[in-house]
Amino acid sequence: MKRILCLIIIMLSAVSLCSCGEKAPPALNQEKLIEITSRPLGIADSYKLYTLHICVYNDCTVELYANDFDYWYGDTACPRTTVQISEAELEQIKKAVEENDALNLNENVGNRDLKEGTIKSLTIYADDGEHKSGGLSPSNRSFLRVYDLVYDLVREESFVYAGSIDRLQAEGYGRRFDMGPRLHDSKDFPIITTDMIQDFVIVPADEVKAPEATGTDAGDEELYGAAILLNEEGTAAIYEATGHMSGEPLIFFLYNSNTLYDIVKINNQIDDGTIYLNKIYNEADAVKAVDELEEGLNTWRAFKAEEENMEYSD
Repeated sequence: MKRILCLIIIMLSAVSLCSCGEKAPPALNQEKLIEITSRPLGIADSYKLYTLHICVYNDCTVELYANDFDYWYGDTACPRTTVQISEAELEQIKKAVEENDALNLNENVGNRDLKEGTIKSLTIYADDGEHKSGGLSPSNRSFLRVYDLVYDLVREESFVYAGSIDRLQAEGYGRRFDMGPRLHDSKDFPIITTDMIQDFVIVPADEVKAPEATGTDAGDEELYGAAILLNEEGTAAIYEATGHMSGEPLIFFLYNSNTLYDIVKINNQIDDGTIYLNKIYNEADAVKAVDELEEGLNTWRAFKAEEENMEYSD
């Protein structure tokens, strides 16, 4: 009997020692609970390249924000937004972290064979520090169970927020790179884009080949016009656009800095790459007109060079 009792005591002591040796996982009591991020990798327009963050706090607040833009084209700082989840949804996340042993995931769980896809990351903020995992288009099930749960809780809000950022980026990109001088047809379709324009020049008024030349009546003062000089691509484009005339002049709209600058009427097919504006100016106004158009052209070129430099630096 004594021998059996001793064996029971030894077994209980062993179980007690094993239990004491098990280390409890760190608590998730920090202000911030978990953060997931996503970023496209591959061929895409520069304004679509940024990192989207979804950050969950222990007070049930979820913050959505974007950063790491290749270039932020917005006029103001990138907006952020917040939404609320329920206590039950917060507990869902904590349970998923525990059940999937997410605190012990490898740091890199990405697909090493892919060259493009979506870079995803998962950061859990425990009492003992940050636990990070992620990579390119991960397929690790434990990672995805936690990541997808967080994303699905704010899927609709995330879609709306990302859409608003894409829209701001696209509009800003358009303002910067479509701000140069360009010529549209009567249906407002671009015929001559900024990259087809070589220069703007002042010409004597008698060179203005227009069905209706309008402008200054300066008496004996010498008068001038302005002309657009096109490069090879532009010359081919305007030749094609003016090649099917039926006797009536063609109407074109000249934009500069996203504003309608002039209406240009063309009466004959253009084969030399020179488009004459219809207005007649005195010398000072002619210089001003050409300077304004050249400023738009040079601003566009500067932004274009800046974008190309960004691409090379990547």
